[in-house]
Amino acid sequence: MPPLFLLHAHLRVTSTDITPKSQKRSRLHILGVVYFNYAITNTFIQENRRVMTIFRQKGHITILSMYKEFNDQFPDVSNKANHIHMAYWGEINDDAYSWFASLATALNKEMIRQPPNKTHEAIFEFFRQHYLMGDAQTKNCIDVSLVENLFWQVPQNKIEPYWTLFPGKLKCLYEAFHGSPPRT
Repeated sequence: MPPLFLLHAHLRVTSTDITPKSQKRSRLHILGVVYFNYAITNTFIQENRRVMTIFRQKGHITILSMYKEFNDQFPDVSNKANHIHMAYWGEINDDAYSWFASLATALNKEMIRQPPNKTHEAIFEFFRQHYLMGDAQTKNCIDVSLVENLFWQVPQNKIEPYWTLFPGKLKCLYEAFHGSPPRT
């Protein structure tokens, strides 16, 4: 079977040959294009996940791959970070460090508003895994942009439940920078 993008191109040419230019394209053609565009996108997403799994297994996690994977796994928190980032910077730029600092701000606001839940635990575990398997830039980004900014201006009574969920490796990074755990 030919690749999907060739089928998509073939469908377009065939439909154009059959339908005079003065008439609108047939419904079958439009549905075919939509279906094949969906199939191409779906195939691309599956391939991207497969490559990410290989990278993760080999320890080749980059800042960009971590950013994309985080957005896929935690869209609600990512949207909150995007709003904070846009309010401060005016646009989503290529500086991943500033975006992860905005993510820390979003997480701090969540810590103030609500008790910890499974999502927060999953987020902390996500960054622990990516720190352990990431390249030097990824580790630095997690340390400098995220961990160092967490728990900032969070009331003392709200910190403790989150700190107990915080993975040991990330606690070490936090304490190395701040000199002690957050005030609990």
